[in-house]
Amino acid sequence: DEHWASSPKAGSVASLPWVESSIQGLLKEDKIPPSKLILGIPFYSRVWTEGVKDGKTTVSSRAVFMEMPQRIMREQKIEAKFDEESGQNYLEFTEEGKPAKIWIEDETSVRARIALVKKYDLAGVASWRRGFEVPEAWKWLNEELK
Repeated sequence: DEHWASSPKAGSVASLPWVESSIQGLLKEDKIPPSKLILGIPFYSRVWTEGVKDGKTTVSSRAVFMEMPQRIMREQKIEAKFDEESGQNYLEFTEEGKPAKIWIEDETSVRARIALVKKYDLAGVASWRRGFEVPEAWKWLNEELK
């Protein structure tokens, strides 16, 4: 993960620029043939909660299924915004009185990741983790990988 469970900074599990840079490194520096490279697609996001301890901003995170950001948007009546830097939809909200953020794994991110598979002629995709996805994810994968 680009930003993992105990990361000191909140961020995407795997922003699109980070993923593309990783693909390029594996293909060029490590000389892995595209036909041998499978791109992992996260079927989860992290909810990042910010706090202040000793005058410094702290972050904590927890992994959530793909459906969770959609539920938060419905319940809190808020909309995600597209984050150009990460290439993903992004959500800021309040959870238990604290600011929280999610870089969302959704149709936008899944289709963008598959576009990278096509761009670099990779062998295919894998996902982590089955059961974390929304049912529509299989439709997106099927449509894009045809």
